[in-house]
This record gives sequence, C-alpha cells and structure tokens, in this order.
Amino acid sequence: MKKSFLLILLFIFNANCLFSQISKVHYIPPVTSNSGSIADQYIYLSTPSEADVDYDIQIIGGGTISGTFNNTSPIRYDIGNGNNTQLTVNSNLSASVINNRGYIITASCPIYVSVRYNAGFQGGAFTSKGTAGLGTHFRTAMMPMGDRTTAVQQNDFLSYISIIATEDNTIIKASFPNANGSSNILNIGGYNGVPVEVELMKGESYIFAVEASNSNVASNRFALFGALIQSVDENAIEDPTKPIAVTVGSSNGTFAQSSNGRDQGVDQIVPVEKVGHEYIFVRTAGNNDFENVILVADKNNTEIYLNDQTTVYETLNAGDFVIIEGDKYSATGIGANMYVRTQGDTHPVFAYQGVGIDGSGNAVNANQGMFFVPPISEDAQDDINNIAQIDKIGDKNYEGSISI
Repeated sequence: MKKSFLLILLFIFNANCLFSQISKVHYIPPVTSNSGSIADQYIYLSTPSEADVDYDIQIIGGGTISGTFNNTSPIRYDIGNGNNTQLTVNSNLSASVINNRGYIITASCPIYVSVRYNAGFQGGAFTSKGTAGLGTHFRTAMMPMGDRTTAVQQNDFLSYISIIATEDNTIIKASFPNANGSSNILNIGGYNGVPVEVELMKGESYIFAVEASNSNVASNRFALFGALIQSVDENAIEDPTKPIAVTVGSSNGTFAQSSNGRDQGVDQIVPVEKVGHEYIFVRTAGNNDFENVILVADKNNTEIYLNDQTTVYETLNAGDFVIIEGDKYSATGIGANMYVRTQGDTHPVFAYQGVGIDGSGNAVNANQGMFFVPPISEDAQDDINNIAQIDKIGDKNYEGSISI
C-alpha cells in the first residue's frame, strides 16, 4: 500500500507560519512505540539563509555533529533504524528518566528542523517548533482509537507524551484529568488522581505512555487526553526560567470507527500562551470518520461554537476535550473548512486535527495523520523558505496535498 505524505505537507504550510518554528535552537525529545514498527529515521535541516549557517547536532548522552549548510544545500541527517536509536525508545522505558536519547540542535542563524521516520506501511513526521515550542503549561491530545463514544478494539495501539528539559533541576508536574484507577499508564499503574512529579536535568526526557489493547482500550485510550504538563518550582508554581518542550504522539492509532487501518500521528506542541480561541480547519480527502478536530480546554466553562452558529456546541471544563467529526465541515470535499471559536481570548483551546488520504486521492483508514493546529492570528506573517525534501522520508518518495 502506498503511504501518502499528507501529514508533512499539510502541517508545514499551515502550522509553521504562526508558530515561527524557524529558530536557532531546537529540542527534540524521543518518540516511542511498543510494536517495533519504527524503521528508518531522519532529521532534515534547512534555512532561508543564502549565506552559510553553522550547525551543531548535540546527541544527548553522546557527542556532537557539526557542519555548515545554506538555503540551496539542506542537510539530511540519518539517525538509524528501529526502536532503539537516538530518536526512539521502547515503551517499557516510559515513566523513567531518560538521559541518552533525543537531540539539541543549535545554529548560527535561524533554521527549520523536521523529524521524519518510516514505520512499515506507516510514516510519521513533525517539525520542531524551536523556541516557540518552549514553555511551562501544555494540554495534550492524540489519536483516539475510535470516536468519542465507541472504542475500536485492536492490539498494539500506543499513545505517549514525551517531555525534554532545557535547564537543570527542572520539575515536571503532570496531571491526568481523564485517567482513573482503571487506566494503566505504563509503569505507573492505576492513576489515583495525584499529579506525578519528576525532576530532570538539561537534556533529560520523560515519557508517559498508555497501551490500548483489546482488553483495556475503553479505559486507556483517553487516559492522556487533556493532560496538564507543567514545569514548576518547589512550590508547584510554574517556573518560566525552566521551560520544557513537549511532543505528543500515537503509534498504530486511528481516528476511524474501524480497525482496518492504523497509522502514526505525532507532533511537537506549543504552550498555552501560543494557542488561541479562533481556528479555521481545512479538510483533506478523508471521510467523516477521520477528518476530525480535537479541542482541549484549559479553562473551566469554555464554550465551543462551530461556524457561524450562536448556540453553544459544547461547554468544556479545564482538561475536557471534544472530538468534532467530519460532518461539521462546510462540505465533504478537499478544501472544505470549519470555523471554530470560544467565547473569547480568556478561554484558549489546544487544537489537533486528524486527516487522511492515499496517493490516488481516495480515503482509506490506513493513511491518516494528526498534527497540532495554530489559531487565527495577525502575527502569522512568516514566509516559508524552505523545508527540505518535503516529499521524502529518507529514500522513499511520497505524494500528498498542500493546504495554505
């Protein structure tokens, strides 16, 4: 089966502009999987600079790769293959401090950093948000393995939150409002409602993960949704001097109400001050099952409105989420849109979008993606110049669409 490269194409020409992830510094925490399906992995560096740019790829727990490139000579850095590389870690190491995975990438001028990997017939990709992705307060979501009410029964589904510290003695505080005693957060067990705290040094990572197999999919698939991930001081107050970077993802996941096909969905997200209260989502070629929008509230009594409606679609409290199905778009075809807003900028929401397409433009469950969506903003004025080899993961060529 040919895998579409929709995820990267749509994500780049939408999210990169607002989040301004062109940056001199990029933090890349590891990703994870429980099935051994992750294969070859790559980091792509590019820049708008026509003059040479010096770069360093710091291998956390190892050495440093240095070099020079410019706008016409982007870099592809080959990481390796499998579930035990500098980018990947097996899910059995979740809920433990990881001091030898991930990267810190620096450059003399602003650069883009794109991370991509193949996983059998699946593929995953995300673009680092750079310094725009650093903060102290995040809300999470991932692929839901079904719709809001009906779970898809399938083994090998895994979702995760991966966190990396940018300073020594960083205290991570994680709360899981949608987990409970029957939710099995890997290596933590039944969640008792008490926030989890862990201390990290600069470059160290920590992963929270859940599996949703045939036996526990109902209790586990939303356990990490709406999680509040914070960097705090000894008094549990958010500490802006010790920002963190957060990546969320799903391995072998789906938005559809069928287990006929699953895929990778991963993205690096931004803190609450970078999200907003108004969004426009652009539909791709999937059907209503997985052309979905996920909104996560950060404030109590957050009112969700769709399109030009004046009636509240749903009211959410902090950590609550809503999955909006594809039938709420303006039409069923590619390019249809959905306007979503809250009652105002005092009630921001974190927004995630599920998409799907195959190489011939036909919607199939197997070809899906998920990415973090930027809000409408007058500050979104960056040009894109350029993202390296946008149609490739390693030596594989992909097809897809561009949404601007």
